[in-house]
Amino acid sequence: MAGMGTFDFSEFEKFRDNLVAMEQAMPAFMMELANEAGNRFLAKVVRRTPVGSYDSGGWVNFTANIPERQVSFTTKDGKRVSFTARARTIRVSFKSSHGSKTGGALRRAWTLQQNSAGAGGVYEVEVFNPTYYSAYVEYGHRTANHKGWVEGQFFMTNSHLELKRELPPILERKLERFLARYLGD
Repeated sequence: MAGMGTFDFSEFEKFRDNLVAMEQAMPAFMMELANEAGNRFLAKVVRRTPVGSYDSGGWVNFTANIPERQVSFTTKDGKRVSFTARARTIRVSFKSSHGSKTGGALRRAWTLQQNSAGAGGVYEVEVFNPTYYSAYVEYGHRTANHKGWVEGQFFMTNSHLELKRELPPILERKLERFLARYLGD
C-alpha cells in the first residue's frame, strides 16, 4: 500500500472551534437583535405618541347639577323636619394648586420588556403601553355623547409598518458581521 502523505487538520480544527464558539454566542446575539428591534420600535412609537394640550392656565372649571330631593331629619329636641330641596346648578372655578395640567402620560407610559428565548428558539421583546386609554387614542373612539367619532392616531401601527421596512437590511448587516467574526470573510 502506498503512503498517503501528511494532511494538516489544523484549519479544520480551527473551523470546528469557531463553529462551537458561534453556537455558544448565538443566543446572546439573537437576544441582542430582538432588543435592537424593540428599542428601535420604542423610539419610533414614543416619538409619534400624541401629547394632550390643556389651555386652562391652571384653572379648574366644573358644573355640578344637584337634583331635587327630599330631605328628612330629627332635631336634637326630637322634632321631625321634612322638606324638598329644589334642583339647582352650581358653577365652580378655582386655581389649581398644582399649576396647569400637562399632557404626556400616554407618551411616558411606553415600556419595553425583554423576554428570554421562548419555545422553538423564538426571541422576543414586548413593547406595550399600560395606559387604559392607549387603544382609544390608537384606533379611535366614539365621542362622549355617542354622536360622533374621534379618528385614531395610529402611532403604533405606523411605527410598526415603518420598522418592518427598515429592519431587514439593518439586521442583515449585523448578521453578516456576526458570521464574519466567527467564520471569516
